[in-house]
Amino acid sequence: MARFKNGPWGGLFGAIGPVEAYMLNGQLILRSKRSKSAKLPSEKQLACRLKLKMISEVLGTMTDFLRIGFAPASSGADINAYNAAVASNIQHAISGTYQDYQVSYANLQVARGSISNTEVSATVNREGSQLIYSWTDEHSHPRSTDHAMLLAYCPEIRQAAFNLCGNKRKVGHSILTLPEYWAGQQLHCYLAFREASGSNSSNSMYV
Repeated sequence: MARFKNGPWGGLFGAIGPVEAYMLNGQLILRSKRSKSAKLPSEKQLACRLKLKMISEVLGTMTDFLRIGFAPASSGADINAYNAAVASNIQHAISGTYQDYQVSYANLQVARGSISNTEVSATVNREGSQLIYSWTDEHSHPRSTDHAMLLAYCPEIRQAAFNLCGNKRKVGHSILTLPEYWAGQQLHCYLAFREASGSNSSNSMYV
């Protein structure tokens, strides 16, 4: 059964006979109604499903961050920022062979855009419940007013902490406050830069 999601002038949602209707990025999409296959999945299909599950478990903890970090990568495409992040990280952030896959956190991308960070040297230090991110002081950089985006992921707890609008690039440092119960846990840390409007970002760096 199909429904008008927001009354008679809203988008159509649901099934009409053999056709399904749904909205994607403000556009009405129609497709043939999917049916369950009686065939057993191939090893390749199982491998793809496993990769998707593993990446989704990580990225699902940071959807608000990805909404900004991957906004440039999804701009003009029939895909949202989260799905763009999933597609990119399935390709680049899974290592190993089927049934022995691992998430390669050093290759995980939490932001992807066209702002350059090729000359940025960054470090992070932990002081109690705070992470101190530092990078090369760039007062003369043409994008010195871009804001830092800070993220830390804790694989044991499967949670992320982040700051979407840290200090400006020219400041050279910014702080991310962590939950107290993260004390002693291994963390994977990332840094990116974004325009104040959020419309563009740099690629993220693993620090």
